[in-house]
Amino acid sequence: MKRDGCSTPLKKARAARTPAQKRMAAAVAYLQKYMATYDKQAFYTEYSDTTYISDILYGLGASLGREYQMAGGFERFKARLREHLKERTNEPV
Repeated sequence: MKRDGCSTPLKKARAARTPAQKRMAAAVAYLQKYMATYDKQAFYTEYSDTTYISDILYGLGASLGREYQMAGGFERFKARLREHLKERTNEPV
C-alpha cells in the first residue's frame, strides 16, 4: 500500500489547508496558549474587569499577527476592532 505521508483524514485535511486556513489555525493556537498561561501571572486575581478585558483583547489582537503586538500594535488592533464593531452595529437586524 502506497503511503502519502498523511495517515488519517485529519492529517490529510491539515495538509490541504489554504494559507487563510493555516493563518486562522495559527491564530487560534496563539490565543489558546495565551489564555492557558493567563493564570500564571502573579496577582491576576487582583486585576480589575478593565484590566482583564484589555488583556484578553490584547491576546486576541496579537493572535492575528505581529502588526497587532506590543503597545503600538495594540492601538492598531483597537482601531480595527472599533471599525469592526461599527460595521456590525450598522447591519440590519
